[in-house]
Amino acid sequence: MQTSLSRDFDRLQRGFHRFERDGLAWVSAPAMLALGVQHGCSTRRGGVSKEPGLDSLNLGWNRQEDAAENVRENYRRLASAVGFSYDSMALVAYEHGGNICLADR
Repeated sequence: MQTSLSRDFDRLQRGFHRFERDGLAWVSAPAMLALGVQHGCSTRRGGVSKEPGLDSLNLGWNRQEDAAENVRENYRRLASAVGFSYDSMALVAYEHGGNICLADR
């Protein structure tokens, strides 16, 4: 039986490429990939977080229910699956607004 959440994810994937590696899955927009913009939206599969509601690949540092070591390992797993180093990641605090953060390396 398909849940409402899985139907929503199925709709989200229309027009996107789905990638899977090392037990993780993510989607990317082909038009952005064609322009050389490396990006993606991960699913919750393939991580180490165990707390209810975190569903394995928790990438939120602000969740007190999950240990920082778990979040770090989840980022390491995602970086490895996608093909880059955890140490090369630039992480920012996301907020709605008009500010832009430029990363030069």
